[in-house]
Amino acid sequence: DGTVRFPALDWDGDDASLHPTNEPGYAVPLPKDAVRRRLRAAAVSWNRLEEILVAELKPADGVLHGPSGRDDCLRAEALVSGPGRLRLFRAVVGDHAAADELPLTAEERRQLDRPGVGGQILDRLCRRRCPAAVKTDRLFGCLLAEAAVYILKRAHDDGFPEDAPLCLGGRPACALPFFGPAAQEALAEAGFLHYLRPSVIDERGGNANLVGAVVPAEKALRPEQFNRQECQETP
Repeated sequence: DGTVRFPALDWDGDDASLHPTNEPGYAVPLPKDAVRRRLRAAAVSWNRLEEILVAELKPADGVLHGPSGRDDCLRAEALVSGPGRLRLFRAVVGDHAAADELPLTAEERRQLDRPGVGGQILDRLCRRRCPAAVKTDRLFGCLLAEAAVYILKRAHDDGFPEDAPLCLGGRPACALPFFGPAAQEALAEAGFLHYLRPSVIDERGGNANLVGAVVPAEKALRPEQFNRQECQETP
């Protein structure tokens, strides 16, 4: 309806009230059962990952809750994000002894937990086809697909056009060549034949979230101009 709202200003704190024009949009649950299933398929320990999440996120009583306090889910951004990718990598590696065997310098090991720098180090390991890094991104891609299926279904139910693009922001977008194939494969398994590619907006130095907010705002503020343009562009 042209109303631009941001959670930091007028959000009521209820995850269920977030809507498509917000950032972050939907509060996306990642069911723990789905995460465990993906971890088992990759031979990665859920207990190890849970320890990492509890230590970093410091949830109340050491229990990981998803959106709206759901205890059967994680918040998707806990794993489907730049820091989440590094958490998965640490779970894949398992222990310090295994980490010491990675082709990393001592300085790179110290920097590995820093989201911006650590992501670049993980990218380099992927380019060298390091097995732990490759496994991490296959797992990341599958979990991204789990979250994407939820967003696609919710968005389409709310009237999102079938042929409109969805833009994913954030550092992991730089690693799309590494996790993209697994994500597309998992999306196809769920019946969504979507194509993943870098956002044209981001490639041009723009911010997809900002553009998404500006368009409905412009339509609300200057409806005559938009209606005139649409008439001119209609064959």
